Amino acid sequence: MSLPKLYTLRKKLIVSFLIVALIPLMLLAAIDRYNTQQILTKNAQQSLLAVASQTALSIDTFLTFNLNNVRVEGILPGLAKYLNLPPETRETSAEQKIARDTLRSLSRRDNVNIFSYALLDPKGQNVLDTYTRNIGTDESSSDYFQQPLKTGLPYVSSLKLSSQSPGLIKIYFSSPVRNSKGVVVGILRFCYNATALERAIVQQTGLAGPESFAILLDEHYIRLAHGTLPELNFKSVVPLDPLLAKKLQAEERLPNLPIDELSTNLPTLKQALDNARVRPFVMLRLIGTNDRLSAVAIAPLETSLGTCCSCSRNLPFSPR
Repeated sequence: MSLPKLYTLRKKLIVSFLIVALIPLMLLAAIDRYNTQQILTKNAQQSLLAVASQTALSIDTFLTFNLNNVRVEGILPGLAKYLNLPPETRETSAEQKIARDTLRSLSRRDNVNIFSYALLDPKGQNVLDTYTRNIGTDESSSDYFQQPLKTGLPYVSSLKLSSQSPGLIKIYFSSPVRNSKGVVVGILRFCYNATALERAIVQQTGLAGPESFAILLDEHYIRLAHGTLPELNFKSVVPLDPLLAKKLQAEERLPNLPIDELSTNLPTLKQALDNARVRPFVMLRLIGTNDRLSAVAIAPLETSLGTCCSCSRNLPFSPR
């Protein structure tokens, strides 16, 4: 065999051996990279879901704490004795002084965030209030009056926009007041500064990564608080039915703006929220993410307020 042919054969054998040796190494490297990607992505997903769940738990804890407070406060005997009196004998009575002092004492539990404590009679009339300008107002159409009267249980309202103070957000906690025979003689309610919930959402920013943030939504998927884009607060994920939007505006749950300014249009996010209990983690595009896919972990609240989402624009190996 001539030397050139021998050299060519040797070269081919070397190349063949290299290919045979390198292909498994390349496959192992690809498999290792894939496994690493899966582990990092799964860890990031779990971290995001943990933040969403913890945020939801903290809000649930806050709401439950105040519901328990108002339930216990509603059975204080001085309140029922006052409401038991005929309306014409309440003024300047000893029972009125006791009830007024009781409400003032309760309001001091949180001087910063509690706006007022009040007693409503069975018709929804405000008969005693730590914010005296409210006395005599009709609150019978409010959910925080109707629901505890109907169910006999403590109640937390949806977040409400203040018509008197722009930018102020309120939430009401209420509970039946019963006399010694167990008959409901009125409703105890207190009004709380709901911007505390907004602060809780903003404080979650960055907890699940440098570009992570949280969103709190109500049962209609209206954003109640957004960790990084407050201009989206009180805008629904998708357009609302016009009749529902008008109803929510009348209930102070939406601002008095044209209907096309009350929503965004994110049907994929709505679908994810609808299926959150089955599939709590999704990838989709959100507003303010430069059209990048965001990882979204969804944790429904156990109380009636709504849903909490934790979102990240910086998930490892996420597609752009």
